[in-house]
Amino acid sequence: MGGTSAHPRELRRLRVGAHPRGNPRHCWCPAHRLTGRDVAETGLGDGGEREECLRGLAREEPAPGLIAYRDGEPAGWVGMGPRDTVPRLARSRVIRRVDDVPVWSVFCLVVRSAFRRQGVTGRLLDGAEEYAAAHGAPCLEAYPVEPRDGGG
Repeated sequence: MGGTSAHPRELRRLRVGAHPRGNPRHCWCPAHRLTGRDVAETGLGDGGEREECLRGLAREEPAPGLIAYRDGEPAGWVGMGPRDTVPRLARSRVIRRVDDVPVWSVFCLVVRSAFRRQGVTGRLLDGAEEYAAAHGAPCLEAYPVEPRDGGG
């Protein structure tokens, strides 16, 4: 399985892989990276703005996430970045900062259903750790959530 950072040329493949029905209201991870005011002003979610927002982020360094591939097919996505660049985390009262270490955060992880239970999640997290370290992150944090049905 290979992977790549989410540069704009790769996001078209992510759309096909992660959002096969092409629903523009699917997440695309921008809401975590914007303030509530930014979300309201951009009107995210009503016609492709989320994808366009992520494309804009993908033109910058560091990339907003990584795409995992299996046999040339997009298999999954991990959204991540320096915690201080993620307003919803930086100001969170639920997920509070525990110290002053400038950590990176994993705040989104999606594996396409056809690729689940094949090690994609582990590879995405390994790739996120490697990418963050290569960009100077002293550590990486994540916030696992137990699925409501207990499965996963």
